[in-house]
Amino acid sequence: ASDAARLARMTGAAPAAKQAETAHVAVAAVSAGPAETAKANEAARLAYVAKTEAAERASDAARFARAAELRAAETTRAAPQHPGQRPQALAVAPDGNGDDLKLIKGIGPKNQAILNSLGIYRFSQIAAWHSQEETWVGHHMAFPGRVEREYWVEQARLLAAGLDTDHSRGVKSGAISTGAGADAPVSDSDNASLKAGLPQVSAPVADEGKFAGQRPLGLAGARGGKADDLKRVRGIGPQNEGRLHGLGIWHFDQIAAWTHEQVLWVGGYLAFPGRIDREDWIAQAKLLAKGVDTEFSKRVDKGEVKTSKDDGSKGAANVAPVEKG
Repeated sequence: ASDAARLARMTGAAPAAKQAETAHVAVAAVSAGPAETAKANEAARLAYVAKTEAAERASDAARFARAAELRAAETTRAAPQHPGQRPQALAVAPDGNGDDLKLIKGIGPKNQAILNSLGIYRFSQIAAWHSQEETWVGHHMAFPGRVEREYWVEQARLLAAGLDTDHSRGVKSGAISTGAGADAPVSDSDNASLKAGLPQVSAPVADEGKFAGQRPLGLAGARGGKADDLKRVRGIGPQNEGRLHGLGIWHFDQIAAWTHEQVLWVGGYLAFPGRIDREDWIAQAKLLAKGVDTEFSKRVDKGEVKTSKDDGSKGAANVAPVEKG
């Protein structure tokens, strides 16, 4: 031990750990033969390399952890601090185009730009906001409570389902301007009229939560009391039409707006998974909603499709419950 200490002091240029290792190797070399000395030197070298690599890895880990802390701190400084919770964002507008959020009363070009800057491009995103997200957005846009007062979420749910509100119909027809004035807060009287004019949605149905996907928004009744003839869609006969009515689906534009998750749910609920896609209900409904006939709908109109014949006596009263086995 004294020899090791003496030799360690003689190697003052090396780190303490390296000095001790060198001293032990030197002492061992005094009493060992050439083979043993080489073996001891190699063991010492490998131990030193392993220790150095471990130290480097620890240093790298510490450096990466510090960089992550700095990035997190920078993100925190950059993100606006508001009450509530920031809603989930999309990195870019899907397909390069978002929905026209100005169809929501209370959103004009300025407010739409702010929402887009937050990664909000779709009605479905706004439709999914919970109360904490409504609060956050209201504070971010400098009008706390306005999102709730103007029923943005309720309007978005209808629009995401392919339905119109009085406001959206007015915007589409050109009767309502979406210029800078559309960003102004909505008056209390207009808010009351807005709420009264929102279509009533259908009630929950039995076993609603047992099926994969998401139930599409349904209406308590057909718009204007007149349903579209859904039997003009290939694959929908009187029975399926009645079942769809039971879900609050009365119009082609409702089917046309179904998402993949909603198709999945309806297919499961009506006990024919995959059929909606196979028979292309959505593509047919999109054409029919625009007033464009399909070859099948032309045959239905001529009375050539026996399973789609309807004397019209039931109309919107054709509501059939789904029978569960």
